[in-house]
Amino acid sequence: MKALILAAGRGTRMWPLSVARPKHVIPIWNRATVAWLIDQLPEVVDDLVVVLPEGKYAQPARDLLKQLSTAQRNIRWVSQTADYPSGTAGAVLAGMSAWEDVPEQELVLILNGDDLYAASDLDRLVSAHLPAVLAQPVPDPQNWGVVEANDQNMLVAMVEKPESPRSNLANTGAYYLPAGIVKILSTMNLSARGELELPAGVSQLAQEQQIKVFQVKHYWQSLNYPWQLLSALKLLADQVDYQVTGEVEPGAVIKGRLKLGAGSVIRSGCYLTGDVVIGQNCQIGPNARLRGPVAIGDGTVVGPSVDLKNAVIGSECFVSHLAVLSDGILDDQVNFAAGCIATNFRHDQKNVQVMVKQKLVDTKLQKFSTVIGKAAKLGAGTIIYPGRLLGAEVTTLPGQVVRHNLTASQGTEG
Repeated sequence: MKALILAAGRGTRMWPLSVARPKHVIPIWNRATVAWLIDQLPEVVDDLVVVLPEGKYAQPARDLLKQLSTAQRNIRWVSQTADYPSGTAGAVLAGMSAWEDVPEQELVLILNGDDLYAASDLDRLVSAHLPAVLAQPVPDPQNWGVVEANDQNMLVAMVEKPESPRSNLANTGAYYLPAGIVKILSTMNLSARGELELPAGVSQLAQEQQIKVFQVKHYWQSLNYPWQLLSALKLLADQVDYQVTGEVEPGAVIKGRLKLGAGSVIRSGCYLTGDVVIGQNCQIGPNARLRGPVAIGDGTVVGPSVDLKNAVIGSECFVSHLAVLSDGILDDQVNFAAGCIATNFRHDQKNVQVMVKQKLVDTKLQKFSTVIGKAAKLGAGTIIYPGRLLGAEVTTLPGQVVRHNLTASQGTEG
């Protein structure tokens, strides 16, 4: 079976994690997001094409896909160049160009590269051997692409963020479609956003042939914003291979599941609960407290009396003594200096909001602290308000209070 993964977007809403790499290689439990997605594909998929952005920006993704390709599942990539329109339909046109002489009725599995799906749901999607889409009931359909179905669960239309939704089913971006849809996509007009939209093409196809609507039974996680990576930790925790190949010193307490890489040491007095994954050549403690889920990349140092909870720490980071990070994310090579505290809770108990592309976005989380970009350097005792993002290579002064998002040019302003 042929499959397409649409991963050509720049991931601007994932800032600052997407500055130096495509968002599809951002790690979850120390594995690239797209690797988790590929793991969930039905076993019958033996020919996979991943659509990437063009240029050097996509090189980390290309390198990863070479490593993931096997004799049982050939993985190739193509670029969504300027020859193809922007948007998901343009990505499909680019991806389908990788195959020659595909019969129009041959069904192809097409997935958004921004999302995580359960293997069981994807198996159901392709099991009926007819065109199909995957949908998820949501409480706020006006904020999603909406799937409208009839009483026989056949697709009527897909509508992008309608003011008055006729359905509570969100489009998950998982499709099982005939290769002949390229004829429809090739003749469509651009949307108001200036893009060629795959849902519009699928709606048109539904007027010509039946398309089954399946609903998610296990899980679907959209990964549009960085804080959604924290939810993904919990979704994928049971799929981690927990093994201890590093050293746990006497006096350290391990109360949950642990994966500890070679060359890493958990020193005496540390207290770990929940699910914790620590990469290779890390030093933890002494007397650090880690409340899972916590993921720590290779070569990172977590100092004495550090408190981490529900956190992602990248590779080659320094989290110095007495620092506190709960419900937050550090990219690679961040220096989170002594006594730094990322606060995660509002006094009014409302959801934490984050400024993204000059708009406030509701995280739908009561607890969320920060995301700090690659190679940022924080001065000792920096205090960060809930929901603030710090860009790559930002610096702060000792004792600075971060009340707003910071880019590198703003970092040292008090």
